[in-house]
Amino acid sequence: MRRLLALRREGKLTTGQVRSAADMLGVRERAVWRWLAAAEEDEAAAAAPGERAPHYGRFMVNDEIRALLGCGRATSRRSIVS
Repeated sequence: MRRLLALRREGKLTTGQVRSAADMLGVRERAVWRWLAAAEEDEAAAAAPGERAPHYGRFMVNDEIRALLGCGRATSRRSIVS
């Protein structure tokens, strides 16, 4: 990641290099671009790509959320039927 960041700062980074890195890391190209943006703001993010990057719009459904969604569906069905 540090090499990609250095290339980006020099203006020599290509999309092909980012695609190659994404393939090697098993992630999408967009993730690598986000990691690079995060590393530009915080150099420590380059050491652990993805861990310190912001996760815009990411939402995880856990067991608690599933339970709440289940209760919400049951409640809304009752109000429709009544």
